[in-house]
Amino acid sequence: MMADALCGASGDGALPSVVFSDVDGTVLDAAFGDGRNDIDMLRAVSQSWAMANAPAEVRTAAARVTALDNDHDGLAETIFSLLGES
Repeated sequence: MMADALCGASGDGALPSVVFSDVDGTVLDAAFGDGRNDIDMLRAVSQSWAMANAPAEVRTAAARVTALDNDHDGLAETIFSLLGES
């Protein structure tokens, strides 16, 4: 599985949206957000995660919430899990 990070989709570009592409051409778009400025991005993709430390309205806008927050590698752990590397 390949992954390309597309930073800058959110207002400040701090957390990426990611496009995963499998060998058979299956594509999964995903986004991660932790702030109110990320809500539109989270709603625009097929898979979305709010960071565990995000405000309630951001967590509600996302399909999922990471198990760990920004200070504990929540983004990395979630991406590794998606790639089957955790």
